[in-house]
Amino acid sequence: MQNFCTLFDTAYLHKGLALYDSLKQHIEKFHLYIVACDEQAYKILKQLNLEFATTISVGEIEKIDTELFAVKSTRSRVEYLWTMTPCIIHYIFSKYKTENCTYIDADIYFFNSPFELKEPIDKTSVTITPHWYTPKYDQSKTTGIYCVQYVYFRNNIEGNEVLSYWRKSCIEWCYNRSENGKFGDQKYLDVWPTLFPQVKVCEHRGFGVAAWNVQQYNIINSTKLFIQLTNKEKYEAVFYHFHYFHLRKNNQIDIGPYIINNQAYQYFYKPYIDKLIEKCIFLKNKFGLENEFILPLLPIKKKLRRIIHPCYRLNIKEYKK
Repeated sequence: MQNFCTLFDTAYLHKGLALYDSLKQHIEKFHLYIVACDEQAYKILKQLNLEFATTISVGEIEKIDTELFAVKSTRSRVEYLWTMTPCIIHYIFSKYKTENCTYIDADIYFFNSPFELKEPIDKTSVTITPHWYTPKYDQSKTTGIYCVQYVYFRNNIEGNEVLSYWRKSCIEWCYNRSENGKFGDQKYLDVWPTLFPQVKVCEHRGFGVAAWNVQQYNIINSTKLFIQLTNKEKYEAVFYHFHYFHLRKNNQIDIGPYIINNQAYQYFYKPYIDKLIEKCIFLKNKFGLENEFILPLLPIKKKLRRIIHPCYRLNIKEYKK
């Protein structure tokens, strides 16, 4: 059984449900532990009673992890969520006694299984994934070589040693700024391969395709979705990280300060947009959820078109039925 955990609030419900659907599509046996970051998200997820998921409130974790709760007043909302990341895995190992747990960001979406590869990622104690930055977008020095997007832990002595180090580090310092070689919960990962021999750096480029690295790849859609480097190395596109990606008001899609080619639009963004709109409509119809960034997009469907804009935004007024 492959266990995952993530966290999100009501504003990210459509993305979290899209993530869940992508797990169901590509992984035969899994369980997703979802930390609901506000009361509305918690109530909706409890009503949905997802078959392969367990919903946990932030309060449940805080009751057990008093060290985490003690720093809550010293962190902004996003900083506290980052601080929680290793604490969530620690909580799951303590309460549910799972053999493994992989933290995944709520804004990733799976296009292939991570467990059907020549060298499966779940054969180690800890696995981390690089950003694989395209040089012009490289932020390794400030935000880290590795990305807290998919961090695998096995519940054994070696895995818990790294997890305890990460949790202690984040409780001591986890802020939304670069300072003394630190940044949030993420830059701590830079030293793991040196400090801990049990940490494996994932070499499979399909783990973490994103707007900051997709420029390097030719995308091939055959029986599976693949990315190919200029040296002809080819990898299954396991998941795409849609960080910076938002459905905005006024029928716009914001992809952040990146240049995305037509292949990326076709094979990654369009399927994801379809899924997000499906989830937005579902949440509105079933729960009356009318998020200001979601509601104007509900009637929109089908055809994607790019407009030239300094922020590289996409206009989806023609994404119609």
